[in-house]
Amino acid sequence: MSTERRFLLFDGSDSCKFRIAFARDASGAFPASEFLDVLDARKLAQVIHRIKLLANTEPGAPRNPELFGVLEDGIFEIKSFQIRIPFAYAKSERGVILLLSGFLKKKQKTPPGEIAKAKRVFREDAQTNKVRSITASQRERRQ
Repeated sequence: MSTERRFLLFDGSDSCKFRIAFARDASGAFPASEFLDVLDARKLAQVIHRIKLLANTEPGAPRNPELFGVLEDGIFEIKSFQIRIPFAYAKSERGVILLLSGFLKKKQKTPPGEIAKAKRVFREDAQTNKVRSITASQRERRQ
């Protein structure tokens, strides 16, 4: 299985603080991408706007509780009305935020199963992407 990242937006844009990528689960699927694919154009535009805001935030927990939430164990969420997109900061890749999955929130509290799914996808993505490419500048620093 390829370990290349599948980026959504801003992969390499100098104006953004983070690159946004889809996390891959053990089966090779991208749960967040699959979720975004089924949204209608209006809802997708709202989510994309929030993702752009996220790409330009400072590292750490996002500070706008109306747009972003903290779930648990380093897992956060993008909020757009009932739409939720769990995300996390990639541990082995500086400047990358991983979109983990997506769901529609129907109750006041986030379902524990959705949090567990986001954690599982994050864990599986870390195992899948253990192989990292070393850039020329990293090679020079090591020498």
